[in-house]
Amino acid sequence: MRYLLAAATIEDVRVSHFIAQFSKIPTRDTEKSKAFRSFEIDLVSEEVEKELQDKMKALSIKDKIVTLMKNDQSPGYFSKLCRDIYEEVIAERLVQVVIWQQRGNLSQEYSEFKLQLTSSTTLPLFSTMENDTLYRPLKENYPLADFIYKQNEKLVAIQVSREVSGKRSIDKSNIIRFLDHLKSENIKEEDFTYYYCPSPQYADSAAVTISYPKEWKIKELEGERKMTEEEILNEKKRCEKISLKIIKIPDDYERGLKTPITSKLPGSSLPNPNSE
Repeated sequence: MRYLLAAATIEDVRVSHFIAQFSKIPTRDTEKSKAFRSFEIDLVSEEVEKELQDKMKALSIKDKIVTLMKNDQSPGYFSKLCRDIYEEVIAERLVQVVIWQQRGNLSQEYSEFKLQLTSSTTLPLFSTMENDTLYRPLKENYPLADFIYKQNEKLVAIQVSREVSGKRSIDKSNIIRFLDHLKSENIKEEDFTYYYCPSPQYADSAAVTISYPKEWKIKELEGERKMTEEEILNEKKRCEKISLKIIKIPDDYERGLKTPITSKLPGSSLPNPNSE
């Protein structure tokens, strides 16, 4: 597995049966000027992809970083798999002493982002979360964030992404759903910070926008109805209370940083090889 991801070759005797295919190749019918000049490398089958995901979890963080750096150089290099690898690398880094950079969503001035968290494999109620502890919620329940932690009694969420250009659009409904969870536990919306962590090369141009619907509707027991102007204004104000920030990590993903000795590593959102 190490040789496939790090060396990108199947000629070595240690590598076999992990076959990839070229995909998303521009043709004369789609992009005439770029016809057959670019491509992505995807896995042949879901079974192969799952096996690679399972094996990837056992890689050292240095091997994962080598794979990410290859993807930085060639965006088509196992782009789907690298999204999961990136999340794993960030999770491992957050339980170390990281000194990254941060800025406001609409600002270009960076300040220090220094953090070290312990980790937990379960996500309790927000109000009962321990300070400085990394939690990884199920994406199905909290699509807004990959990681959540509490610091100085304030809630922080981090979303990592390998999106090209670093632009991020958040659906308004996901924000409101998350804020409703906070409200139910008597947590103020202004005490919530959302960090967006793009690939290092896109951090300077990264920006987060909130996607609002063309038609504002609300679901009730009687069915769906259009929202009033007052209700729309209220939801917009709630979204605007969130502090949106960008994280910038080093281009080499702090490759030389030593891996900490810890009995608890962050729980993974990837499939468990022992599960059905």
